[in-house]
Amino acid sequence: MPASSTTSAQIETHMKIVNLPIGPGEAREPFTGELVYGLGFEATVMVGIGGGIGKIGNDSNPHNPNGTWSINQTHSISYVKDGVEQIPAKSDTDVSKRSFFNYNSKGNYSSIRYRDHPGAVIGKFKTWSSTQRFSITASRDGKQYCSVSFQLDIFVDGGEKYVRWRRR
Repeated sequence: MPASSTTSAQIETHMKIVNLPIGPGEAREPFTGELVYGLGFEATVMVGIGGGIGKIGNDSNPHNPNGTWSINQTHSISYVKDGVEQIPAKSDTDVSKRSFFNYNSKGNYSSIRYRDHPGAVIGKFKTWSSTQRFSITASRDGKQYCSVSFQLDIFVDGGEKYVRWRRR
């Protein structure tokens, strides 16, 4: 994902459409409306062997509840806010049927695409430094498994902002 990418697209959700940018910058958190500085990314997960996607995070896929594949995104964060180290959040499921995604609805729902824009809420601190770790997985019956992991480092100090990503 190039650091200079500034493209955006509308991703249809259950009830509304949101515009989440890709790349470093600011975005409105869709559920709270808070302004977040971070890095937007898009994930496309495709499964090619029978059954389709039946589970997204902890939720059953409402379009294919008997699908044999599970899609998950986990997230953990450690951060310092205004010079005080915060208690790190444990790794948790960070994608659900409430996430912003499109299905490939041909056949057995064998792919989904979604966007995320993790970061720091602007205006709730003077300085912020965080490391956020993500893992996106597709698994089937505990026998087949594919994953990608990456890390975001976000720094905000007054008007200066910096974000960096890398594979883990």
